[in-house]
Amino acid sequence: MGNSVRKHVADYSARIPGKYGGNLMFKFRGKSPGNFNSAVGRAIWKIVSFPIITALLLLKPLVDFVCGFMLICGVPAAIVFEISAVGPRFPFLLVMGIFLAFGLFAALYQLLLMFLIEE
Repeated sequence: MGNSVRKHVADYSARIPGKYGGNLMFKFRGKSPGNFNSAVGRAIWKIVSFPIITALLLLKPLVDFVCGFMLICGVPAAIVFEISAVGPRFPFLLVMGIFLAFGLFAALYQLLLMFLIEE
C-alpha cells in the first residue's frame, strides 16, 4: 500500500509546477544540509529570526491601523487644505508625499514579513 500512495502522490505532484520542480516528494523529505556549517548557519538564523518575526507580527495590526488611517484620512485632508487656501502657501506636494509614504511603508512592511516568514 505504501508504494501505491507514493505513486499517486508522485503522479499528482508531477502535474503541479512549483518550487521543487513539480515533485512534492522532495518537500516531504526536507532539504539536505550540504555540510555542517550551512546547517549550523541555518539553525542560528532560525534562532535569531524568531524573535524578530514575532515582534513584527505583534506590531502588524498597529502598523496597519496607523498607516491606513494616515493614508485614508491624510490624502483627503491635504486636498481639502489645498482647495481651501487656508494659508498663504500650503505645501501640498510635501504633505501628500508624506501621507502616500505611509501607504508605501505599510506595503513594504508586508513584503518584509512575507520574505521573513517564507524562509
